Amino acid sequence: MTRASPILAYGKEVTFQTHGHDKYKRILRDVILLDGMNLNHALAKDGWCRWYREYAPRDAVLEELEKAARETWKGL
Repeated sequence: MTRASPILAYGKEVTFQTHGHDKYKRILRDVILLDGMNLNHALAKDGWCRWYREYAPRDAVLEELEKAARETWKGL
């Protein structure tokens, strides 16, 4: 299995699902590839990013993916 990386989206069309703004007024989004892959989930699964409860409190999938990555010492 190939580890996820931002390269998965390089040069490809993606769809953004917007979820609001953070305290710095940055837009919070999920990045979805045309094949349906959620890039946010792929990156969290391999430990390349962290889930922040304050910005995605109801995203149980991200929470579990990040937890599993931490427990197996993946990525960050």
